[in-house]
Amino acid sequence: MRKTILLVLVTLILSCKNTPEASKTIKTEVENVNEGAKPDLEALSRFEDMRFGFMIHWGPAALHGKTISWSMPEVGGRAKYESYYKQFNPQKFNAEEWISVAETIGAKYAVLVCKHHDGYCLWDTKTTDANVMNSPLKRDVVDEFVKACRNKDIAVGTYLSIMDIHEDKWEQVYGSQSDMPGYPEGIPHILDFTTRQSLELIRKYNPDIMWYDGQWLEGWDKDIARTLYDRLKKEKPDMLITRIQSRPPISGDGSWDYMNNVGDYHSMEHKIGGYMKTPWEVVTSIGVHHYSHASNHEFFTAKQVIDKLVRVWCGNGNLLLNFIPDADGEIDETQKKLAKEIGSWVNDNSDAIYGTRGGPWYPNQWGGSTRKGKKIYVYALPEAPQLIRLSACPTKVLGARILSNGTAIEYKQTEDGLDLKLPESVRDSKATVIELTMEEEIEGMLDHRKDRSIFADDTYGKIISENAQLTLSTTSPRNNEANHKYLFTDTLDKMDYAFHTEAEARPWALIDLQKIKKLTGFAIENSTSLGDRAETLRVYISKDKKEWEQVWAVKGLQWRWEVPLTDFHDAGGKLPGKLARYVKLETIHDWVPQPLHLRKVKIYGHEVED
Repeated sequence: MRKTILLVLVTLILSCKNTPEASKTIKTEVENVNEGAKPDLEALSRFEDMRFGFMIHWGPAALHGKTISWSMPEVGGRAKYESYYKQFNPQKFNAEEWISVAETIGAKYAVLVCKHHDGYCLWDTKTTDANVMNSPLKRDVVDEFVKACRNKDIAVGTYLSIMDIHEDKWEQVYGSQSDMPGYPEGIPHILDFTTRQSLELIRKYNPDIMWYDGQWLEGWDKDIARTLYDRLKKEKPDMLITRIQSRPPISGDGSWDYMNNVGDYHSMEHKIGGYMKTPWEVVTSIGVHHYSHASNHEFFTAKQVIDKLVRVWCGNGNLLLNFIPDADGEIDETQKKLAKEIGSWVNDNSDAIYGTRGGPWYPNQWGGSTRKGKKIYVYALPEAPQLIRLSACPTKVLGARILSNGTAIEYKQTEDGLDLKLPESVRDSKATVIELTMEEEIEGMLDHRKDRSIFADDTYGKIISENAQLTLSTTSPRNNEANHKYLFTDTLDKMDYAFHTEAEARPWALIDLQKIKKLTGFAIENSTSLGDRAETLRVYISKDKKEWEQVWAVKGLQWRWEVPLTDFHDAGGKLPGKLARYVKLETIHDWVPQPLHLRKVKIYGHEVED
């Protein structure tokens, strides 16, 4: 019976022409899962269609103006932290007001933190006394949140931390000041407790998504995660479950591995990956440093948030954006203003967002593309060149226009590729979306190895790094000095990297051009394996190795970055390039040391007369 249902769902998914490649990938991998429950394919397709989510972190911790859970030692230990439970009585809490902000930004699903690591529950639970009904507020926050979502046709996600205040390794996370009693039963107890709380949330509120955290708990392994996953799928087969397994393995191309993972899709904090053919999500906060209320908030700008949205959508992912109510339960005016600014841009470009999938061109440093039927939407961030050069596509372009206002733009299609002219006069200061109308729908992704370089324009000069010298911060046993020269050429065929440092907090590679030259840009090719180690990559230049200027930092992972160091006027004139002899590439891993390894670095520019 289950197999029959699955095949029906697969047929339904494949009948949609939005995502033939992704659907086939998911179908194949899901059918090959040989143990336990399986993902619901219709639910996964609906999840991808939604593209934009809204999240809330909130609770009694807001009263002390410090971050939720993690601030326990900072406020004086468990007793002091828990004293706020008895004071929790936010008079301005209104779930409908929260969801109005979700509507404003254009979110199609909303996730509420029902219980964070501190163990405090925002619903009327029978599993623990540490819940909102024992506070002066005495209101079921989860119930009100869910009803507000349903009234606006917004899908519901319930966040639940597996890590709980009573777990017996708690002091290792919070420090000795937490003064926690331990559960001698350990992981078996946590599994039972998490199962009971999960089933209670499902039966009371019928969520569309169970969204877990604290899955990094020591001892919470894949088999434990599988036990919980199967039990919850038995209760609600069409519900999506994510972040249930610690450190999920992914396939070689960065996509979700259904054969070796437990869960329905990959959800990551902050990290914006490249293109993934299977469903994925990035969660980030409107707050630069916090997910929950703090006394010293700094917020991202609308432009910075939209930059993240563009990179995630072009990579075929969803973005879950967290907002931060204060101790009274209100989302402040600063965040509401940001929501309106974000939402206005989203509304103007909604056709390029909802129901789309990433591609057919892979994302790059200036933007990327999404698609739906015979429409392709090219996203151009502010740093995009005025002449966007895309690789050849197998069908004719019938028209190109700015999506938000209908302004037609110039384009030229040849056997070599597609050129789009994007002058300053038609650009959006946050991100510009170009709608392409195609003669036929394009199935699958176009070969990124055929991407056209922006440096093919003679104004960038030539490659000036062919005879450069390479120095590394350290060398690992994986490093082969004989391969260093291939960093600057096209002859690195069998290796995934030309150099490899040891794992360090700040590994670097220094390129010496032998003399000062005028740099107009550089192209960096990432390793295909473990390419996420380059997610904090920065590039610096110097004339003398004493004074350094940072000229670029990664904003989203991809296979190749092309970064111009000159700007061009509409008339075709250019501003001078940057003079330098040394180029330094560095990554930052302050928490967990990582090595630096890259395939290629090509530096473009002009010789400077002595």
